[in-house]
Amino acid sequence: MQTPLELCLLWNKTRQRQVPEAVIVEFYGYLQEFPPQVSDGLVAIHSVPVTPEGIDCSGVGLKFMGV
Repeated sequence: MQTPLELCLLWNKTRQRQVPEAVIVEFYGYLQEFPPQVSDGLVAIHSVPVTPEGIDCSGVGLKFMGV
């Protein structure tokens, strides 16, 4: 999922057990610098858009069916 940093921070504020903001920023940076790759042992990588309205799964089924 590709969630904007601002949204990660906003969602964290609504959690009962919040993660320190510095940790979220640090790990977000790691994922930007070193995104998941097929060479990590994954079969495939597909982006799933995330917005304040939620997760857009409209294209997920098509990816699994190879369309």
